[in-house]
Amino acid sequence: MRIIRKNLNLLLMALALLLVNFAQAQVVSLSGKITDQSTGEALPGVTIVIKGTTTGTISDFDGNYSIQVEKGVTVLFSYVGYLSQEIQIENQSTLNVSLKSDIEQIEEVMVVGYGIQKKREITGSIAKIDSRDIGDKLSSSFESVMAGQAPGVSVTTGSGMAGASSIVRVRGVASINSAGDPLYVIDGIPITNDIFGLGGRTGGMNLNPLSSINPNDIESMEILKDASATGIYGSRGANGVVIITTKKAKGKELKIEFSTKQSLSTPTKKVNMTNASEWLQLYQEAWENDGNTGIPTGLPGGMTWEQAQKNDTDWWDEVTRQGYKQEYNLDVNFGIAKGLIARLGGSFTNNQSYLVGNELDRINTSMNLNYAPSKTFNASLSSSIAETSTALPGNPWDGGLGAAMGYALPIYPIYNADGTFFKGGGNSANPVMVNELRDENNEELRTINSLSVNYSPLEKLTFSLTGALDYMNFNNKGLEQGAMRSSGQDYSWENNRKVYNWNYNIVANYDFALQNDHDLKAMIGHELQESRTTGLNKNWDQSREIIENAEELRDERWRFISFFTRFNYMYKDRYIAQATLRTDGSSRFGKNNKYGYFPTFALGWIMSEEDFLKDSKWLSFLKLKASYGITGNSNIPNYEHIGTYKLSTTTSQEYNDSPIRYPEKFANPDLKWETTKSYDLGFEARFLEGRIATEMAYFFKKSEDVFINVAISSSSGYGSQWQNIASIENEGVEFSVKTNNLTGKFQWDTQFNISTLRNEVTDLGGLTTEEIGGGTNDTRILKGYPVGTNRLVRVSRIDPADGRPVYLDKQGNETKTYKFEGEEGFAVAAGKVIPDFTGGFTNTFRYKGFELSALFTFSYGAQIYDSSSKRQMGLASDWNFRTDIFDRWRQPGDIAKYPRMSREGATYGKDGEQWFNSTMWLFDGDYIRLKNLIFTYNIPKQIVSKANISSMRVFLVGTNLLTFTKYPGADPEVARDHDDPRDRNMSANVSFLTPPQEKVFTLGLNVSF
Repeated sequence: MRIIRKNLNLLLMALALLLVNFAQAQVVSLSGKITDQSTGEALPGVTIVIKGTTTGTISDFDGNYSIQVEKGVTVLFSYVGYLSQEIQIENQSTLNVSLKSDIEQIEEVMVVGYGIQKKREITGSIAKIDSRDIGDKLSSSFESVMAGQAPGVSVTTGSGMAGASSIVRVRGVASINSAGDPLYVIDGIPITNDIFGLGGRTGGMNLNPLSSINPNDIESMEILKDASATGIYGSRGANGVVIITTKKAKGKELKIEFSTKQSLSTPTKKVNMTNASEWLQLYQEAWENDGNTGIPTGLPGGMTWEQAQKNDTDWWDEVTRQGYKQEYNLDVNFGIAKGLIARLGGSFTNNQSYLVGNELDRINTSMNLNYAPSKTFNASLSSSIAETSTALPGNPWDGGLGAAMGYALPIYPIYNADGTFFKGGGNSANPVMVNELRDENNEELRTINSLSVNYSPLEKLTFSLTGALDYMNFNNKGLEQGAMRSSGQDYSWENNRKVYNWNYNIVANYDFALQNDHDLKAMIGHELQESRTTGLNKNWDQSREIIENAEELRDERWRFISFFTRFNYMYKDRYIAQATLRTDGSSRFGKNNKYGYFPTFALGWIMSEEDFLKDSKWLSFLKLKASYGITGNSNIPNYEHIGTYKLSTTTSQEYNDSPIRYPEKFANPDLKWETTKSYDLGFEARFLEGRIATEMAYFFKKSEDVFINVAISSSSGYGSQWQNIASIENEGVEFSVKTNNLTGKFQWDTQFNISTLRNEVTDLGGLTTEEIGGGTNDTRILKGYPVGTNRLVRVSRIDPADGRPVYLDKQGNETKTYKFEGEEGFAVAAGKVIPDFTGGFTNTFRYKGFELSALFTFSYGAQIYDSSSKRQMGLASDWNFRTDIFDRWRQPGDIAKYPRMSREGATYGKDGEQWFNSTMWLFDGDYIRLKNLIFTYNIPKQIVSKANISSMRVFLVGTNLLTFTKYPGADPEVARDHDDPRDRNMSANVSFLTPPQEKVFTLGLNVSF
């Protein structure tokens, strides 16, 4: 923390010095107001640029602008959906401009792989989220901003913890054992988003490797979804691609922007747990139901009944607090010399979540230099550094909120009579002790650097060269004090990962500019990427006679080499064809399949340009498009094709007091790429001069040669081998619509999107479910069912006569006998983690300087298997109960939701915990959530200009304010974010003591000078 604050001070000092050095004398400014020619309404966000230069500005919310000019220059006014105007400046200092709508010639530009294209010419399926959509939304991580804003993109934030990760899926799940996350590309650089194995200590609540990226630095995000769009990334495009464009230097005029957010947070829901009196009553009832009489004995924690009656601890209140977050951002744009402009940015974030012991500190600095000495040459240098420190409260059942909902019973005290911590129920039963005596921190240093050079030797020919380095130094370290360990001695650990990711690409673009009605553009490129990961794990256990210092070293590398090309052809400005081809070579595969080939082809037809529609008064634009292509996935561990040996790290693996090497991975030289064949059919349309804009697409993806880490005979000396044997289908429909409902002084805009998804495993290469293995909470891979299907025994009802569960066998017959595995077992496919449809709905209202926006997100069709519910509402053991258990059987004739209380598993049909895996704990995960409610006020310019301020905006934001759901647990938006890709794919939407999302109230301020 001290280092972070020191770096922040240095950053502010550096920015102050630059302001002094580069501030320039004021000159006469051209100013005015820009309006819509037909309505007279002000146009905010209009781009005003001095032609032939990079100097420019944009109009404010009221359409006003101001820019420095010299006599004789030409100023270009441009705005999406309007005809551009060029005006030569003579002696005037005031210039009001009216722009004419030109919906039929929309020139919106979107970023695609290795270039940009006009939106009207794009044949692929691409969703765009720009800085206005990110805006004032509260987010510690940029990917969570995508939730509800792009059809076909599912985003689930893991929990309400500071630094929590999100699970992002684009058009379904296409993998089993390999990573299913999209490829993230920042300013043309594929970046690292690996989850570094913290393993069981996180309990499926990993921290986010992308949290070091500052959302305030993002200008726009393009989400590439179909093969036509992602195919240019070849073997890494099957799971979608998220292209992030960061903010760049704009104009030589000095401009300063400052923003801050101050937030308070609480859990979206407090799970109601029983108090001490209620817990004792339930335990007494279980004792008597099992045929016992009198006062129960053998209470958890070694407590007597009399001792238990003296305590009543609300552990939820003990481990939660009022969360507080503060964020500060500072951006400076300025000119340095002729053709050289710069942007410097800095931010500081401190996020103390509602969980005691959980806190994130992050400092970001960024720099961008653009040098354009001529029309034929320009270069851009970008660099960002982020330093992040996150304090962890421990895994769910050993500290924090999870323990408060589990082992921490209300009959337990926090302290013994002598002032020491109570440990009768074990460490997991006293989360206050864990927070006090256990420290764990993640520290991350990340820097992303790139240099791009563009040269145009001919008017239609451009060469681009980009080199980049993404470096990450990740450190996880902790200390458990001896007072919480049975040995009485300290235990500490430190795990380090360093990732060096080098990338370079060279791209050539040529515009053939054919005569007549033909237009042909070609692109060809080459890319090379190399990554090296080094690691060192250490732990020190002082309970040994000699302090044990165990170390594990790691050094892995992989390389990627690629060649790619794209052709875009247009005839008569209405018939479009695009073809791409990429060849990838990867060190992760053997010589038999080292290279993969990934072609795509797409067609488009702008029907609104045809004579029979061109003069339509109600149709402004209509484009049909279709695509087919093959993309791939190579996200597997290194060296699986050659087999490896591992050096022992413990004394149990030594021979004659010396470490030994033993087989670790069984070679598979025939291992090859996962391939996904994608079909896409859709349209884009705009009506009533663009007031209604809609898009719709149907997609079908067939993934073949899907990786499975197959269990093999132990006689081989290995446990498993990676093989290409499975197939998965994803099919769905996406629909989005944007409307301008009111356009006068009072404006009302609406955005709505929805997407459906059918996911099915169609082939498992003859393997059984048991051979593949299960995910968390009995999610399985079953042929004919979605990835992550719950395999459970069905519960028909609670028998009113005796309060015992009545199960269903595979034929649907009722029985009180419980059988799970085997041919005679009753387990069947009973629920799925993938929803049938998801989406978002936004309404925005504007009046003068006021704006109100509300975003609702929704999910339907998924089930949540709540693994903690079966312990909170079942056997009377060493867990606390949820108050839902009040709806239980108590006496003959009761019609109840939950069975009779008991201390014996045999009561439910089988000894032990196997009975737990039933549909009694499977719940509908449907919900509608008010994700963001934003109220903004733009202070009039005539007021703020008196203080030499260009614009000032204040805003209030409410996040996760309302949730409508039947799910009885903590939160229906849940993601157990495991470091194992299989569990991330199979068991994302399951819950086990997962902290709910955070409800946040934010006050913010944006000021521009």
